[in-house]
Amino acid sequence: MLAPSDDLDQAGLGTLLGRLVDDGKRYARAEVNLQLATVKARVNRSKLAVGLLGGAVLLVLAAVIVLVQALGELLAWWLAPPGGYAAAAVITLVLAYILVRVALGSLATAAKAPLE
Repeated sequence: MLAPSDDLDQAGLGTLLGRLVDDGKRYARAEVNLQLATVKARVNRSKLAVGLLGGAVLLVLAAVIVLVQALGELLAWWLAPPGGYAAAAVITLVLAYILVRVALGSLATAAKAPLE
């Protein structure tokens, strides 16, 4: 093994700096590849769960449509069919507006919070 001074004598400072930069690049690439592999593994493990959640969301959406339709039918007894359906739509839109406002407020709060 060469002593540090022998290494400097045999390989110039430029060569050593070049090796250092190359090693740094290889290290950075290895870290990026490790993180990509980690993300891919997590995505592969969660594919089924995401698909099941998507199916559940579609079922909830279908249930909400049926409930709004039933509300429209109920209100149609008092307001006539067009008025009942319109009232059910307005009620649903007001609820959606409230949910969106709460969600946007939560996102704004989360965006301002410091990362840990």
